[in-house]
Amino acid sequence: MQETREKNLEQIKERLKIGPEQKIKIVGVTKNRTYEEIERLLNWGLKDLGENRVQELMRKTEWFPRQVSWHYIGHLQRNKVKYVVRIPQLVMVHSVDSLRLAKKISQEAGRVKRKIPILLQVNIAREEQKKGFSNQELREALPAIDSLKNIEVRGLMAMAPFTKDPEETRPFFAGLRELSSEIKEKNWEKINMVELSMGMSQDYQVALEEGATILRLGRILFSDKGGI
Repeated sequence: MQETREKNLEQIKERLKIGPEQKIKIVGVTKNRTYEEIERLLNWGLKDLGENRVQELMRKTEWFPRQVSWHYIGHLQRNKVKYVVRIPQLVMVHSVDSLRLAKKISQEAGRVKRKIPILLQVNIAREEQKKGFSNQELREALPAIDSLKNIEVRGLMAMAPFTKDPEETRPFFAGLRELSSEIKEKNWEKINMVELSMGMSQDYQVALEEGATILRLGRILFSDKGGI
């Protein structure tokens, strides 16, 4: 069964035009999806799923208690952090958009004796309706983030502006990659830049070309025709 699922996952990557040499993690976004739809993804071989609402995450971890690695990808309010860090299947929080939130995650993780892998969310296009650090805000916050005991910074996350032409997203993804390289050069003790979570169904191919290591895909996996 495991061999079959791994083969299915390779077929998915082929259909998405992800080369075998590209070490890419696909996170299936489960917002508003049913048990049956999610189960189909698992049968295809996906094991990493992402949810952007805390209550939905808690409910869906009960649906699939063992075989899923869950990523929290939505805006996380500080008063709900305690629920998220207590989910055993949680493997990463992608959307840490402020120093205050990073501190809260570290505090609550310490209560349950965990270290939570996180990504720092950058508002790469400075859109008012989106959360995230500006580049300068992130630079200024890094010393304090590096001092937090119960988080592990694994990289950066961002969402490009929605556009009909995916090529228009390229400067934003390239900018995130360049910021990641800049941070990596500083040799922080606890801040690592191994992941770039960028690229969704409409723009993932450009994100791949600009160095994405994690793709957050929803619509393209859950199409009316049964997905890709």
